[in-house]
Amino acid sequence: MTANAVIVVDGADGSNDSQHGGGGGAGGGILLHGDGGLCEGVLTARGGRGGDDGSGYVQGGGGGGGRIAMLDLQSECLTDVSGGERGGSASGAPGEVLFRAWEPPDLDGDGYVDEVAGGDDCDDGDPSVHPGAPDAPGDGIDSDCDGVDPSTTGTGPTGTTGGTPTGTDTTPGGTDVVPGGEDPFAGEGVIVASNCGCAGAPGPWAGVWALGLLGALVRRRR
Repeated sequence: MTANAVIVVDGADGSNDSQHGGGGGAGGGILLHGDGGLCEGVLTARGGRGGDDGSGYVQGGGGGGGRIAMLDLQSECLTDVSGGERGGSASGAPGEVLFRAWEPPDLDGDGYVDEVAGGDDCDDGDPSVHPGAPDAPGDGIDSDCDGVDPSTTGTGPTGTTGGTPTGTDTTPGGTDVVPGGEDPFAGEGVIVASNCGCAGAPGPWAGVWALGLLGALVRRRR
């Protein structure tokens, strides 16, 4: 708000007649409550001038000045609260001017002015919320008034890579594809894994192979 006007509440002048001069009236009162506004006008509450009967014997006194109060404003208006001039006996006393400068609101007392009053405190009802305050992530409160609530998104523990699976023999007596592999034909004969340094135990087919070998030797001798 800006008050840019002329406000006059001067007292009336005393009457002038042939029998007596009347006293001047007192100045009035003006109250401006600006709530942070500006005052750029002119305010007057002057006392009225005392009257004069024209003879120089009976003259009225001047009226007293009034009172002007300007509260919670950022600047003062021009003011005049002077007393009225005397008609003969006395001049009026000056009035009073009161000015109280506006202080931006800080309702929660955290030292930061409310946004609605031109400050940067985004919640003037909570002293823990203001620019520069610690801002806990993910609580839904913008505690430092930067317009953003920190995210709770983070990086989890790093996983480990599994080892290489062991190989498997594909034929009886074959060679392991990967050292240390499992041989599904173990027990089916004498199987030697050339790269593992181990031998399988004889199985039920060992006797059959032995007879076949013996028959071949007999035929060869004939």
